[in-house]
Amino acid sequence: TNRIAGLYGTKPSTGLPGRPTTDFGQLKKSSAPSSKQPFDVAPTGNKWSVQQLEPLPTGFPLERTSRRVNAIGSIVAERIAACLFERSIEAKYNDVEGKAKCRTSDYVFFRIRLFAPSGDI
Repeated sequence: TNRIAGLYGTKPSTGLPGRPTTDFGQLKKSSAPSSKQPFDVAPTGNKWSVQQLEPLPTGFPLERTSRRVNAIGSIVAERIAACLFERSIEAKYNDVEGKAKCRTSDYVFFRIRLFAPSGDI
């Protein structure tokens, strides 16, 4: 299913890790009290609910900014959706194909695509 999540009106978060492999179990939560939901929980109505991801096709060109993440696809999708919300980025999710089309408030467009893990990445 395709859904649109309008996400304006929140401040961007800071401090996302930039390593090629990210273990989401190691993310720190802020100790400061906040009315916002924790980073690891997607806001209600803005979830990216992927069920099963396709493996990376042979010869698929990965961008320089691609990352391998040590977590289940549904958890990664939920955390990405929460991060996009925190950064006020509008996103249209495709739950079946594991894709998201995104647009910032400055009209910068980018896409996110998730693949199932494979040993040759």
